[in-house]
Amino acid sequence: MSPHPAVPAAVANLDLAVVVEVLARHACNVTDAARDLGVPPSDLRRLLWANPKLQDEAFEVVEARLDTAEKNIAEALKSEDSRRRDAASFFVLRNTARAKRRGWITSSVASVDITVNANLPPRQIVFRWRNEDDDKRDAEAAEAERLREEGKTVISVGWGDPDGDKTIEHEANSEDSNKD
Repeated sequence: MSPHPAVPAAVANLDLAVVVEVLARHACNVTDAARDLGVPPSDLRRLLWANPKLQDEAFEVVEARLDTAEKNIAEALKSEDSRRRDAASFFVLRNTARAKRRGWITSSVASVDITVNANLPPRQIVFRWRNEDDDKRDAEAAEAERLREEGKTVISVGWGDPDGDKTIEHEANSEDSNKD
């Protein structure tokens, strides 16, 4: 009979020291550890849930791994190799709460999808972050569209200066209607 009702028979008689050793070897990846132990992963998870001591030991394995990773980052920050220092610096700036408070982490997410077609001639593509001017132009375009939907004629005038664009609106009259 199983020592705990939630512990499946397939894992009930496993030596907990061996389970901890196998979990540690597999960095607490339950699926890999279960394969190594010859038991179903769901049963090994239930064993972990039912045994607080085993959970604590697995937790320590994960904590030790994090300690090693943090030590490596700290060493990389002091590396003679500038690429390693830069990579560690960017990692710290992107992944710490204190860096966020200093403005290093933003809520913006950028992504680029590129499909390369050898049959097309090369071309330059420029990516830039949206800014307040973009938002202003979008709002103005939406307002112009709203006015058009109301039957008004909208004329935009500009000479290359984003702040110089003006939207002129007037009621549609019979002459304007006849020109269409």
